[in-house]
Amino acid sequence: MIFPAGFGPPGTQLRGDIGMVTPELIEQTKRTFGRDGFVMLRGVLSADEIAALHGDIDALLAEKGQPDALSSFGAALTFPNVLRLAEHESVLPVVVNLLGYNLQLHLSSLNVKKPMQQAVGAHFQGGRIDSGKTSGGIDWHRDGPSPQFPYVHDYSVKVCFILSDLSEPGRGNTKVIPGSHRDPAFRPPSGDASQPLPGEVQICGAPGDVMIFAQNLWHSATFNLSPIERRLAFIGYSACWMRPVDYATIPEAMLEAASPVMRQLLGDVGPSTFHHYMAGEMPLKALWLGDEPVSCYAH
Repeated sequence: MIFPAGFGPPGTQLRGDIGMVTPELIEQTKRTFGRDGFVMLRGVLSADEIAALHGDIDALLAEKGQPDALSSFGAALTFPNVLRLAEHESVLPVVVNLLGYNLQLHLSSLNVKKPMQQAVGAHFQGGRIDSGKTSGGIDWHRDGPSPQFPYVHDYSVKVCFILSDLSEPGRGNTKVIPGSHRDPAFRPPSGDASQPLPGEVQICGAPGDVMIFAQNLWHSATFNLSPIERRLAFIGYSACWMRPVDYATIPEAMLEAASPVMRQLLGDVGPSTFHHYMAGEMPLKALWLGDEPVSCYAH
């Protein structure tokens, strides 16, 4: 099953305009996310935002010696354009209403996958990759933690900002198994993501589109069989009681320059360590459209 740009399951087509993020759309999005484990937002990033992120990736690739594939974690600590994604006005209200307002920046990364033919000289036989030339894909997995917390749901999500034209399959697109986040015992029959599974979905989107997905949704990365260099930016959010991946101690200079919302996202939740578990008066509460949570979670 493949979703071309502009299409998807009912209820996933939120526009990027913050004015469109109404209580009705939030409820629709929560239902879709709860059912499928992911939701699409179309047209979130502007052309200028996309160009700025491409500039950061160009600089990163030059620094790293033009590798065939790259996943650069902690990118928000180095690139202000990536850090700004964490409080993007068209994304953060949706995330807050999926997870609750007691959340933080968990991780960030810039991700590149060059065309497979360019990277490893792959050739094809009957439309299939020749054996021994299969680098560039990632098998089915969940995004930690390890071991899993099988009975704790919706404590972490990733936001994937699409920066390349992934409107067609075969360009290194992400694949997901809708609904697999709801079953702790679920395992794909094979970890090999190159073998299609019934019901799998290959995510297609234009530059500026966004996919929000649950950390415990089974997903994989496909081979980039196109001439296009696939580029993505990721922002991960988690409950404040989780340790972030990007840093052990946030640099003080980043806090000094941060907005109140960004200070919370960077872990500044006030002097009480208890607030990492039970939310105090946090800036992100202003984006919460639901009833007052009875604990640190929205539901």
